[in-house]
Amino acid sequence: MPKILKSSLLFTILLAGILFCLVAYINGTDERLAANLPHSNIFSANSIDEFTVETGLSVGEIIDDLVIAGIHVDKPGLITLLEFTGTAKNIRSGTYKPNPNLSTGAVFYHLSKGPISRYSLEFVPGYRNEEILAILENFSKFSLEDWSHAVDSVLTMESENVLVRDAIKQHNSSTEFVQSDPSRALQGYLSPGVYLIEDETTLLDILTAMLRTFLNSITDDLVVEAAQQGLTIHQAIVLASIVEREAFIPKEMPVIASVFLNRLERGMPLQSDATAQYAVASDLASVKMHGWWKTRLQQDELMTLSPYNTFNIAGLPPGPIANPSLEALLAVIYPARSNYLFFLTSPACDGTHSFANTYTEHLQNADLFNNSACADNIE
Repeated sequence: MPKILKSSLLFTILLAGILFCLVAYINGTDERLAANLPHSNIFSANSIDEFTVETGLSVGEIIDDLVIAGIHVDKPGLITLLEFTGTAKNIRSGTYKPNPNLSTGAVFYHLSKGPISRYSLEFVPGYRNEEILAILENFSKFSLEDWSHAVDSVLTMESENVLVRDAIKQHNSSTEFVQSDPSRALQGYLSPGVYLIEDETTLLDILTAMLRTFLNSITDDLVVEAAQQGLTIHQAIVLASIVEREAFIPKEMPVIASVFLNRLERGMPLQSDATAQYAVASDLASVKMHGWWKTRLQQDELMTLSPYNTFNIAGLPPGPIANPSLEALLAVIYPARSNYLFFLTSPACDGTHSFANTYTEHLQNADLFNNSACADNIE
């Protein structure tokens, strides 16, 4: 056999042997890597504190820090894996959260995968579920189909809760907005706030956290106090969602709530622009052009046929139009005492409103507003 061929064959055998050893090492002779790959409990509360890989460290220094942090690995073996696979030059700085019981092979997997991704998403009060989904689609890998599956799971998990049963009844009672139906389920029941999203966070985790945060804020006292206003807690949430969309300044919420409650008591339609905006958004062409909340509604749009449009229905819509803050809900349950029946944007253009007891006063306020610079600035 030619000398060159012999050398080539020996090299091939040697390389195959090294690869076999590496595979065996990663798998583990007494502990298989497959049993230690990240899953739902790898990053659990039982894990050690987060481990940070600082910039500029050598592979040896990184491994020394791992050992100091309580992660016991075979240093020579891990260095061999990192060097042979080319991972040593590509270990990214950042925060890792490995389990202390991982094998050396699994630690290699974590280092090659990269640091955990962590960011905060804020869902402000007054968002529709469609807006929440859009944020999650932009910043995460979640889709409408994922949302639908997660909502179904949440509803099943929380089906014994009376508030959730009301949400299910609302979701099943109307065929409107068919194209966005999965997003509309649990409308009004997802608590606004800032939520921490990590690599392992699922959409079910997020929706469950938002729902349970909201449910935990509904105390027995609030249910009793809502009844004092002649409202079930579900109805209070519906009205709170309208107040949330109408108010720009939180301190005005109790006054705006009093207007709607006064109108309900007198059998007057609420005539909330926010509910007309919600109805108009059933036309996805309008959503594409103006967003979910069209600001300048035409007169005919105010009368858009919908069980949610309080310009052409009596009383409250069947469900919330958005996710209200706790402040808006408290404003409905503990409203200001007033005789107001009307309000509109103040000519001061500072987010406040002008309130009126009578329609004549309301028309006078409207004239003041229409003749102000603020009227020209509304898009």
